[in-house]
Amino acid sequence: MSKSITIKFWALNEQLVFPEVERLSEKADIGIALPGGGMRAAVLAFGWLQVFHELGLLDKVKYISSVSGGGWTSTPMVNSSIDMDTYLGKLIPLDECTIDTVKKYARKKGSHLNVLTVAKFSKISRQ
Repeated sequence: MSKSITIKFWALNEQLVFPEVERLSEKADIGIALPGGGMRAAVLAFGWLQVFHELGLLDKVKYISSVSGGGWTSTPMVNSSIDMDTYLGKLIPLDECTIDTVKKYARKKGSHLNVLTVAKFSKISRQ
């Protein structure tokens, strides 16, 4: 039995088009690259995205490339129904960043901290 495959491609000349042009044509060709490195990278990426959001720059970004920990933070953002104000929250001044504040944000459904705390990460054992 033969199955058909639909292939989306990026523009290489005037005859080909980007698959996302209709949705994102109003955005500039701006991309962000988020690093890997586990939880440290996830927290770093979160901080950058929070600042970009606070400055109104995140709305101008068309592409996000991420690996590992950066992916943990950016992956939920591909869901078009996610509310960035809830997910990223407000910047917390360093002197107010306490365990109690973190616990409060972790209980806020849909927030980055909530997503990370309820995620079921697999543990890989190496022998």
